[in-house]
Amino acid sequence: MNFDIETAFVKKYIKKEYQDRILFELQSKKLREKAISRFSHSSEIILKNCFNSCDIPELKKIDPKEKGYIISNSEKDGNMMFMSDAIEYCENSYMTVILISEKFIALKEEYEKKPVILISA
Repeated sequence: MNFDIETAFVKKYIKKEYQDRILFELQSKKLREKAISRFSHSSEIILKNCFNSCDIPELKKIDPKEKGYIISNSEKDGNMMFMSDAIEYCENSYMTVILISEKFIALKEEYEKKPVILISA
């Protein structure tokens, strides 16, 4: 895990009253899954008001050689990936995926045919 990236993500995009708890859970092996699942069930409550909805094809317009950091409940958790691979992973995952880049973050909630929440940096 890259706690510097995760801490920067939490400080920039999570409401102040939730930051300490989310950071604590992300850094705990036992509670990490709980922290990630919060983004599938209450993202509108914990995220700051800086997000827009978009769909996966819109994300595919991003430079495929750019890199992104993945937070998810899978083997990809904590990995840096090329954007083309990261977006494909988001598209095919049935679980919550948070994709963090230098320019934006994208949140894909559990599979419900919902659009990705794109949060501008």
